[in-house]
Amino acid sequence: MKNLKKRKEENLRRQQRKLVKRLEGIVVHYDNDYCFKDYFGMDDLDSMEMRNYICEYSIGNGVKIVKSTILNVEILPDQFGNKKIILDILAEDSKGNLYNIEMQRAPTIADYFRWEYYGARNLSSRLKKGGKYINLKPVYQIIFMRGYAYGNHNLINRYIMRNDNGQQEHENPLMHRIYVSLPAIDHIVAEKGKNNLNEFEKIIYLFEHNEPCDTIEPGKMVNVIMSRYKRMKQNKSIWTMAEKLEEAQMIEESLIEISRKEGLEEGMEKGIEQGKKERTEEIIKQMLSLKYHTDASAWLSSLSSDQLEQVPALILTCDTFDEFQNQINHRQP
Repeated sequence: MKNLKKRKEENLRRQQRKLVKRLEGIVVHYDNDYCFKDYFGMDDLDSMEMRNYICEYSIGNGVKIVKSTILNVEILPDQFGNKKIILDILAEDSKGNLYNIEMQRAPTIADYFRWEYYGARNLSSRLKKGGKYINLKPVYQIIFMRGYAYGNHNLINRYIMRNDNGQQEHENPLMHRIYVSLPAIDHIVAEKGKNNLNEFEKIIYLFEHNEPCDTIEPGKMVNVIMSRYKRMKQNKSIWTMAEKLEEAQMIEESLIEISRKEGLEEGMEKGIEQGKKERTEEIIKQMLSLKYHTDASAWLSSLSSDQLEQVPALILTCDTFDEFQNQINHRQP
């Protein structure tokens, strides 16, 4: 028993040293949430074209999206301080279909539960008081993740409600959940080579390897993504926030790795919660200082958990600290 405890303690110290070393040289990845939101979550032409393309390709039903509009300026920051800063992209096309796009670095069972909840919530929000069910439009969740979907190594997995024989519930399902597994790109490269990747696969390669695939033409959209990444890098305040987010994600991934090696799912969840809770307020303070050049420590300590969850998204949209503070204070405590 003592030997087992000693091995666990040694493993923990080893993982902590490994994490410290990683944090010394933080690299903002192309799939960083702040960057991801800039690529696909803006209302400029390049962002809309790329957003439409990844939605069309991921859904795979041949439907052409002519135009899509971003609905959530605040970007659904429901999980800040719990799992990570969630910068979901919520968009609507000209036909009224809803698209919820998210990048998830290290999915856990809690994330799968959250995605189901988000899907139901998004669909529920589409029905206005007195509205008719027949007028509801489909909701698509497109989740890019550094991991594989349950039970296979496909690049794309599309899910709707089906019976035991694989027949879908009815002709026009309203809830669609789609997982795009970044690691699967290596299987595709092995099968057909880098020179034969399509535009979508080149984007996935960039996200998975943090560099474009070694081809003569990286692709129009990869070039746009790299250009926008470079532009963000030149904005010191935005880039520093992206680095802080990268740091938080590294800590989360390290906690998940440690807990998984211990083989305790419950311990994993508790470990993440404890580690993230200790970092949340410090990261928020640094973000506010970078954007508004003010020390808001005392004010932050007075906020509820729900109010704290609103902070990352509002930092993106409020130009002054007074505006930001008023927005938070008017939120439900």
